Amino acid sequence: MVVFYGQLTYVFRIQMHSYTLAKHLLEIPKVILVPEDTVVSKKHKKRARDLEANAMLHQSEGQYLDCAAKLTEAIKLDPTEPALWLARAEAYLQLNRVQACIGDCTTVILHFNASLLGNAYRLRGRAHGWVK
Repeated sequence: MVVFYGQLTYVFRIQMHSYTLAKHLLEIPKVILVPEDTVVSKKHKKRARDLEANAMLHQSEGQYLDCAAKLTEAIKLDPTEPALWLARAEAYLQLNRVQACIGDCTTVILHFNASLLGNAYRLRGRAHGWVK
C-alpha cells in the first residue's frame, strides 16, 4: 500500500481531532439534582451570601480556584440560589474546566425558573465553544 505524505498527515490530523473530541466527550458534565422541596434556613442563606461576597473578591483578583471553592461551599449551604451556580460556572470556565461549567449551567436550566436562564444558556454556549 502506498501512502503519500499528504494523505498520512491528513489521517494523522483526523485521528488527533477524534482523540481530542473523545477526551472531551468522556468528561460528561455532572448535573446536580436539586430537590424541589429543599428548604434553606435564614442562617444558611446569610452564610452563603457571605461566602458569595468572598468568592467575588477572589474572582476580581483573578484567583478563580479559590472563587470556585468558596462558591461550592455556598452552594452546599444554599443549593436553591441560581446565581451561585452561574458564578461557579463562570469560575470553572476561567479555570478551563469546561465540562464542570456546562454541568452547572445545565443544573440552572433544568431546575430554576429564574431571570438568569438567559445567562445560563449564554454561558453554556460559550463553554461549548471552548470544546474543540
